[in-house]
Amino acid sequence: MSYPLNSLTNVTKNVERRFLILLDFFCPVLLIPKLMLQKMWRDNILWDREVEDNLKFEFIKWFEELISLKNLSVSRCFSPVISGQRNLSIHKFCDASQFTYAAAVFVRIEQG
Repeated sequence: MSYPLNSLTNVTKNVERRFLILLDFFCPVLLIPKLMLQKMWRDNILWDREVEDNLKFEFIKWFEELISLKNLSVSRCFSPVISGQRNLSIHKFCDASQFTYAAAVFVRIEQG
């Protein structure tokens, strides 16, 4: 990433915004290896020990699927003012399992 250095404040806000957006996308991607590490920790597998074949294959499969992320494209609207707006609502979703949890919040704007 590259940023024009207009002012320290602008750079800080710009870097922070872009970094947080990237984190939004990488959290689900990093879930699988984190769960694998948790399993290895629970099973008392030391760092210098070989892991089970099923964990190896799971990691290799996850790693190979990372290639498809280069084709990911998500368009977003960051405009705080939209002319002719009719209805604005905030939606939130949460889910959890035995191993993890997630939440998402977004704003829906219906235009007239």
